[in-house]
Amino acid sequence: MKNLVFGLLAVVLLLSSCGQRGHKQAVFQNEKPDSVMTIGYARGFEISYFSGYTRVQVFNPWADKEIMARYYLYREDSSSLPKDGFPVRIPLKSMAIASCTHVAFLDMLDELDLIKAVCNAAIVYNPQLKQSIKSGQVADLGDAFRINREKLLQIRPQALMASGYNQYDEHLQAISQAGMLVLFNNEWMEQNLLARAEWLRFVACFLDKDRLADSLFRQTASHYLHLKELAAKAQSPKPVIMSGDNFRGSWYMPGGRSHQAQLFRDAGASYFFENDSTAGSIACSFEQVVRDFNQADIWIGANNARNLEALLAMDERYAWFRSVQNKQVYAYQSRMTADGANDYWESAVVHPDSLLADFIKLFHPELLPTHEWIYINQLP
Repeated sequence: MKNLVFGLLAVVLLLSSCGQRGHKQAVFQNEKPDSVMTIGYARGFEISYFSGYTRVQVFNPWADKEIMARYYLYREDSSSLPKDGFPVRIPLKSMAIASCTHVAFLDMLDELDLIKAVCNAAIVYNPQLKQSIKSGQVADLGDAFRINREKLLQIRPQALMASGYNQYDEHLQAISQAGMLVLFNNEWMEQNLLARAEWLRFVACFLDKDRLADSLFRQTASHYLHLKELAAKAQSPKPVIMSGDNFRGSWYMPGGRSHQAQLFRDAGASYFFENDSTAGSIACSFEQVVRDFNQADIWIGANNARNLEALLAMDERYAWFRSVQNKQVYAYQSRMTADGANDYWESAVVHPDSLLADFIKLFHPELLPTHEWIYINQLP
C-alpha cells in the first residue's frame, strides 16, 4: 500500500510539473464554468465548459475527489488556458491505446481509424482493428505494463490512452516526461456497468463528439433500465449464483459493490456476497467456496475451460458443486477467437444493456424468449 501511495504521488507531481511547462502554478479555484456536463452514473471524471475551452478532470480512484489529471481542451486559441493542467487541441487525430477495453469506445464513436498503436495486440477482438494490426497499419506496443516507449515515441500519436493502474509504471512516467499526452481512462474502477459505459462521454470530448456520445449513452442507459425493470417483475425464483474461477489456489469472487455483483442483482439473481461492501474482488479459499457455494444453481465465469470434461480434468473437486452436476456452468466465451481475443472485454463495456439481456435470458429465460446470448455460453 505504501508503494501504491508513493507511486500515485509521484505521478500527480509529474502531471502537475509537465502541465506547467515552467510557469508558476495557477489554480483557478474561483473561476466558475459556464456549464457542467451532467454525469448520471460515472464518478471518475468531470467535464466543465468555460468560454474558450473545456476542462476535463479525472479523479483519483483511490482518494475521494482528489484530482489525478486535468486537461484543458481547446479548438483554436490556447493563450487563455489555465496553466495547472495539460492543453489539448481537439479533435485529436491520432491515438495509442494501452487497454483493449477502450477499443469499443472508439468504435462506437466511429473513430477506430485514429488508433495508430495498441498494447497486447494479440488480444484485440475487433475485426477491423485486428485487420489493421495484421496489415501493419497499427503497431503493437507490447505489454501494457512495459510499453515499448521507443516505438511509441517514434510513431508519435497525439495521445496515449491508458487505464489508471498503469500510473505506477516507470515506462508510462517516462512517456509523460518525454512530452506525450497521457489520457487516464479509469472506467474499470467504476462500481456499476452504466458508470463504466458512461466513460464514452470522456473519450468523446477529446474527439469533439460530445453530443453524439450523449445521444448514444442515453439510448444505452434507457434500454438497460428497461431491462432492469423487466427482470424485477420476474415470477420465477431467483437462481443462486456462484461466480469467478479458481486461480493458483485462490478463488476470486466479485465483491458486493462491484459492477459484476450489481449485474447479478439487476438481472434478478441471488448472490452470497450481494450485501458485502467490497468494490473489487474477494479472494476465497477453495474450502470457503465449497462451504458457501456448493449448492449454487449456476456457476458463471468458468473461463479456464471450454467444456465440462476439461473443467473436471483441471480439478476433480469441481464435481462436488451442484452447478457442475446439473451442467449449469457458463463462461464468457461466446465471442472469442482461437488466439484468445475476447469481445467480452471490449464491446460489453459500452453495451451493458446487451450483457444484462444475456443474464436475464440465463436467469429468467421466459422474460426474453427470443434473445440469443451475445457474450456468455454454456459449457457443453
